[in-house]
Amino acid sequence: MNFSTVLMSAASCVNNSIFQYAVLAAFITTYTGLRLAAPLAPRRCLDDIEHIIQEATDSLEKAREEHLLRNRQFRLNLELRLIQAQERSSLLRYKLLQQYGVVPSWREYLQWFGHLASELRKCRKEFKDIQLLILTEIESERRSLHLEEASQITDIMARGQASDQG
Repeated sequence: MNFSTVLMSAASCVNNSIFQYAVLAAFITTYTGLRLAAPLAPRRCLDDIEHIIQEATDSLEKAREEHLLRNRQFRLNLELRLIQAQERSSLLRYKLLQQYGVVPSWREYLQWFGHLASELRKCRKEFKDIQLLILTEIESERRSLHLEEASQITDIMARGQASDQG
């Protein structure tokens, strides 16, 4: 039997309909508030950060396999920023474990606006910026390659038409 069932059973025992509606409204408000605020929880932010870092690393690896990101200095800068992001993520996980332990606790959920949670949200924004930078540069490189290929095909076709007429 879960908490909501017990709460509703207790409220139905009282013959005061105003009280029943007040309990129901409080329950719905609390439930909605917790669902909306869940992404602000420190562990959720950290999991999101690690997911972003993994996606960015995968994108960078795929770009390397496709021989994109030809600018070596830019690529090395991105790799450095990703490594630094991974180190920072590790430090934040360490702080989270040190402060709250292995299993999420209610104390952690009450810290949505605490220092660690705000630091995690700030880091998540920075890591999303790194990911966006990687993805936009990859698409820029792809576009350049497609333009280059189109230009080569246009030149070949122009030479083919010139030799057919000659």
